[in-house]
Amino acid sequence: MTDFANLTMTRQNFDAGLYESWADWCNANGYEIAENDAGYFCRKYEPQPLDYREKRQMAYPDIGEQLDMIYWDKVNGTNLWAEAVQAVKREYPKE
Repeated sequence: MTDFANLTMTRQNFDAGLYESWADWCNANGYEIAENDAGYFCRKYEPQPLDYREKRQMAYPDIGEQLDMIYWDKVNGTNLWAEAVQAVKREYPKE
């Protein structure tokens, strides 16, 4: 069996079939295939922390919901949309 955790594949000996199996193994075991000048190698995946923009983007209501909020704010004389947006901005301030 191939030791995918310690496999290095140079560009000269690139094997598409092996690469596909390797990528599947990496994804299933918390690794990623990285690349440098020598070729491809496996490394432990370390997710990057999200910045405030990404956190805000995930926290905002979807655009359809926001448009509905804006419409009903106009109809009812309320300010729910602005309050929802402001709550997200307070939760995730600019860094």
